Amino acid sequence: MSELEMEGEKMQLKHWLYLLLVVIFLSAAVRYISGCGHATQPFTPAAPTILSVSPASGAGGVAITTSITATFDKAMQASSINSSTFTLSSAGGPVSGTVTYDAVSKTASFIPAGNLAYTTTYTASISAAVIDTENRHLELPYSWNFTTTSLAGSLDLSFGTSGVAIFGGNQNQSDRGMAVTADSSDRVMVAAQVADFNGSSALIGYKEDGTLDQTFGSNGVTYLSSFFPEDLVFDQQNNRFLTTGWYSNMLLKAFDQNGAPDTSLNGTGSVSTAGPAGLGAAGYGLRIDSSGRIVVAGTTQIVSSHSALAVWRFQANGQPDTSFNGSGIFVHDMVPGTEMYFVTINGMAIDPAGRIIVSGVVAGADLTFNNVIWCVKPNGSLDTSFGDGTHEGYVQDTEGMMKAVAVDSSGKILVTGLSESGEMQIKRYNSNGSFDPSFGTGGTVIYARPNIGIMTYGAKGRAIATDPSGKIIIAGNIETANLPPFVEEMIIWRCDPNGSLDTTFGNSGWIHIAGSAGAAQNKHDEPSAVIIDNKGRIVITGASNNADGDGDIATWRIN
Repeated sequence: MSELEMEGEKMQLKHWLYLLLVVIFLSAAVRYISGCGHATQPFTPAAPTILSVSPASGAGGVAITTSITATFDKAMQASSINSSTFTLSSAGGPVSGTVTYDAVSKTASFIPAGNLAYTTTYTASISAAVIDTENRHLELPYSWNFTTTSLAGSLDLSFGTSGVAIFGGNQNQSDRGMAVTADSSDRVMVAAQVADFNGSSALIGYKEDGTLDQTFGSNGVTYLSSFFPEDLVFDQQNNRFLTTGWYSNMLLKAFDQNGAPDTSLNGTGSVSTAGPAGLGAAGYGLRIDSSGRIVVAGTTQIVSSHSALAVWRFQANGQPDTSFNGSGIFVHDMVPGTEMYFVTINGMAIDPAGRIIVSGVVAGADLTFNNVIWCVKPNGSLDTSFGDGTHEGYVQDTEGMMKAVAVDSSGKILVTGLSESGEMQIKRYNSNGSFDPSFGTGGTVIYARPNIGIMTYGAKGRAIATDPSGKIIIAGNIETANLPPFVEEMIIWRCDPNGSLDTTFGNSGWIHIAGSAGAAQNKHDEPSAVIIDNKGRIVITGASNNADGDGDIATWRIN
């Protein structure tokens, strides 16, 4: 090979080497650009995940008829979602049920074979064995908890001890809760009469769980002397508690959130009045009207042994509201004169029109008792459009013995007590004072005495309230001993707005409570007042016999 030929071969070799280097460089560049400088990895599709569940994790108050569902982000193989991979259990063990999968919504459902238990925490679980239509498994097992609702008419076990808070005071005497209210955070406040060396009465503050609120008064209690409380309300606008009662005079007292006198009322936290004649007065009912004014219903002495209805209205600062009858007080004497006449007030309410509805019992020298409902207009005069055809401004009823009053959201008036036949009854009146014929028979329902498994002798309502759905709640008694010592155990009834028993509540409309404070016999439990708290729960205060046979202050909360 000539020199020239060799030189040509070298040039051709260099050319091919150059092309090879270019190819290698371009290949490396492509790999760098596509792999960001790293070696490329094969693509692995994401595992399926759960987007949402129902009931939600941590949910409470879940209906016992609920089904449990889980929705996936990918289409799943229906055969992989079954009773082995989707389960429900509680502390009592696994729950049987049917498992289904809906391909359109990508939702798996667990349908229990029967109703779930009340007040029970359940755990729903989905195992990693479920797979999507691309054969990908759930990356990790998934589980969540929820708690079912409580049985309507069962004691609320989250309150006090098994649904009741007992306060026995410091002496072995009979005490009783007289009135109860709840503040905006559902702290429960009780006004009580006590036989105690610390005072004649007390305000007792409970936290929402039924334990004494140590921030209130002294270790949860503010003792009061020379005062017998009859009613108690929470004044939300002024963040204080108001109570009324008596001790020779009508007394109105205000307390702050810590149980100290609230001096925004009259500069001292207290108002006292002996009534127009100066012979004494008493407060029995207390409400705050829609304008924030304080309304007290009670009695005042006209002459010795002769009393009359009195209604006071105060401004928020405790001064008489002179726009109310010109003086801040309205008095109605049923039988003007000097003969013996007694008026007892057992309840009051303010209707949607702002009228003051007061119920009570009156009796003359012959001790003939009559039930009376008065209607006082917002200006402090009797509403003469209200009556029974014989009386204007009030209705009078001789049948039975009424013990409490409430007004429903439509303005109809409800009273409860004892019928002539010795049973609990409810009467409902229209806003003009006539009986409501749509309620029971001619406006009255007399309820068959509950069967509590022992001999009983009568039943009565003692307190009444309506809940936000219009249901009627009665706290009362059933008599289990009609000879000394007379024993009355507690019955709570719940009725539909038409007066029929609400069969979804307790034992087909009622529950029975006895021996709350520990009495082994003579299990006397007697309610004084009932309210519905901000969460719709029934709160009752009264008295319960303890093991020594004397009464303790008892406060119950019921789902």
